[in-house]
Amino acid sequence: MKKMLAAAILFFSTVLCFSQYNDNWLYVGARLGGAPNFYTAEGAYKSYQANFASSLGFNGAAQAAVQINELFAIQVELIYTHDETITNNSGLEEKFESDSLLIPVLAKMTYNRGKIYIAGLLGLYVSAPAGDMKKTVTSNGNTLSYSDTYSSPLGFMAGVSLGYKMGPGIVFADLRWAGDISKTRYNDRGNAADLYSRGKMPITLGYEIGLISKK
Repeated sequence: MKKMLAAAILFFSTVLCFSQYNDNWLYVGARLGGAPNFYTAEGAYKSYQANFASSLGFNGAAQAAVQINELFAIQVELIYTHDETITNNSGLEEKFESDSLLIPVLAKMTYNRGKIYIAGLLGLYVSAPAGDMKKTVTSNGNTLSYSDTYSSPLGFMAGVSLGYKMGPGIVFADLRWAGDISKTRYNDRGNAADLYSRGKMPITLGYEIGLISKK
């Protein structure tokens, strides 16, 4: 975490030195890709040292940024993400699957030179379940599946985008790190308990266009 924050601070400092003027007040875009997901056991699972398997999940996002000045923008996003992980304890396998929406509010520093576009992002997100969490329990060849509600956590996000001007907008590649600050809590048939905290590294491709010209 400390290395990620240090890298973000260094990047922002570089952008402050070299950023150029942005021509629009509002930028909107969308992106698609995937994310390696990492899980750390919490609550009772942590107490018996459970290991939650990593997975690869789909990521899709819509984004809108208000360009405050030539250096700085505030970007708000809506991200759809999928989680899937398995833990195994003495032959008892538990699989958890869920979909959620992440809503980050990010500080965005931008740099444009010719057709090249670079942006650094740093901020916080809230998240909300997009349906119930499905739990599948397998033991001695028997399988039981059921779904129940869960709470989705708060977190921090940092990242960088690299783009190229094409047509009326910018095509860009985006790399993020998203880490939960609080824990995912699962209501297991009336017994609410901490389950895990997540780390995600979304890698996506997108397109962004500028609206509401400053000229």
